[in-house]
Amino acid sequence: MRRSIYQSIRGGRPTIVYRERLRAGRLSLALDVSSSMIDYSSWAIAVASLFLSNISRLVFFSHTSTVLEGPLSRREVARSLLSVEFRGYTDISTALEKAAQPGVKKVVAVSDLQQTVDSQPIPHVVKNLHRSGYRVAFITPPSARPEDVEAVREAGARVVTAWTPRQAALGVLRHILRRP
Repeated sequence: MRRSIYQSIRGGRPTIVYRERLRAGRLSLALDVSSSMIDYSSWAIAVASLFLSNISRLVFFSHTSTVLEGPLSRREVARSLLSVEFRGYTDISTALEKAAQPGVKKVVAVSDLQQTVDSQPIPHVVKNLHRSGYRVAFITPPSARPEDVEAVREAGARVVTAWTPRQAALGVLRHILRRP
């Protein structure tokens, strides 16, 4: 404690005074594995590995969706993450609907928000989920179009733009799971 006070007075790097255990609860995680997300494939691994014990439903999606029901073992999630191939078009709307499930009110999607399949508009699906009591959040790469980001924000979703896999994982912790 004393060291932290001295560091803050001197303008140095702050030191951790204490650590807080975060109870994240259960969540559904939707990972975009379309070809447009291939450059960000490590994000999927970073975010999913951070929440291995909290994932109750895992959805891999491109033009089709693969749903893994929980409770999921670490081995199942790791095997799925390492065997996924990033290719195809993107159907985010259907993936969000599949990720929503009774009893789990947090839906986190890692995606660039590029809907390339003719389906319902993403903001429409987000509004419906929000009205049903779900908290929807997106982790997006910097390549996501600002107008798409703003549209889902206006629909009620939280959006965190991250430049690295670490920022993506921390974005979920800081901006999504902690806020009511």
